Amino acid sequence: MYVNRSFALLGGQTNYSHAHHEIHDDASTRTFRLSTFFISIPICLVAVLVDLLLIFMILRYKAFKTRGNFYILNFCICNILFLIAEHVLHLSMDLFFGGSLEIGWYCTFIQLENYFLDLAIVFITVYTVDEYIGMVASDYISYMYKNGFKYVIGCTYLLHLILGFIVSNVCFSSSKDIKFHISFIFMTIVYAICWAVIAKIRYDCRKTAFKNNKYLIQALSVTQLTLLFFLPVVFYYNVLNIAERIVTDDNLDVLRSLAVIAEYLAYSATFGLAYKLFKVNKFYRLAFCKIFRRTNQDLDFSRLDIVPEADIDKK
Repeated sequence: MYVNRSFALLGGQTNYSHAHHEIHDDASTRTFRLSTFFISIPICLVAVLVDLLLIFMILRYKAFKTRGNFYILNFCICNILFLIAEHVLHLSMDLFFGGSLEIGWYCTFIQLENYFLDLAIVFITVYTVDEYIGMVASDYISYMYKNGFKYVIGCTYLLHLILGFIVSNVCFSSSKDIKFHISFIFMTIVYAICWAVIAKIRYDCRKTAFKNNKYLIQALSVTQLTLLFFLPVVFYYNVLNIAERIVTDDNLDVLRSLAVIAEYLAYSATFGLAYKLFKVNKFYRLAFCKIFRRTNQDLDFSRLDIVPEADIDKK
């Protein structure tokens, strides 16, 4: 998430980034980095497994063939990519590039983590917006949306691809430090917009007509909890980026070190998502029980094979 910019001029022409590989080599820092490594990797691995479990349930059981679950599916895919993006980049740098990478390419690839996090934030927000549209939209708008929501998802990916090209161009053409923060700034803006949308929906839920829609209330609770897991990392790194402009680099080491706590919470977002889905959604609860062999005479697993009425194409 955070880019610690350590550059070396080789041959007087090419700038290389050593990222975290050749900085802060004192014993205490190495011990801290090693301990955080052995904490973050297990969290990420378990989170990926939870995401894969949710993906499996959505693809396996007919009861999950709804638009809302389709957004959950895309959230899980993007969250997996978010979890592995930086680890894969630095592992590749260590294995194939001697721990350093030309600065333009490093700047380009380090942004991937922010792209995927931003996509995950958008999809978990649209999970609630989907239910809201069903409440407030006219019949014509609802019909158009139900038949074209996949194009909305496709356009979301396309916009991030375009953003990637823009950021890549800035990475290769600009020498300013802000180039490393462009995608994070964009993600922060999107995150704030998503919270504003959720706040508006939450406000509308105070109306009588909205209180009776249990699916909207459930979606709101799922989205709010998941977004809260991302709040510390968005807030913390914005504070850190501002601090870099007014505080000397040596005085930021402690602040940078504490950032791992915010990162761990972001990595754990899918735990909150899975827990909330289990609590509020009977089909997820039923699927979890079936997968983990928790039988009960009151459980009817056959409901998982019933296609829900009207949502996405049942074919």
